Amino acid sequence: MFVVHRAEIDYVRPARLDDTLVVETETMDVGGATVLLRQTVRGPNGICAALRIKLACVRTGGNKPARIPPEWREAMARMRHDAAAASEQGD
Repeated sequence: MFVVHRAEIDYVRPARLDDTLVVETETMDVGGATVLLRQTVRGPNGICAALRIKLACVRTGGNKPARIPPEWREAMARMRHDAAAASEQGD
């Protein structure tokens, strides 16, 4: 499973309790046991927050570090590749 190892949050503007928020997540880097994500939180008035989240893979039941299973790593690498390709098409 994944646990949050580090979180950096830049609050851009406030959101209200009843606002509908959309969280966009992009895979930035995939290591042997960690994943770096970038998240953007959007509300009715634009971006509310920008986050960089580092996740660590750990074994369930003991929370000891573990390598990311190959199928997970491949899926996250594909998401990163697909996002990069979509970004290039938008240029």
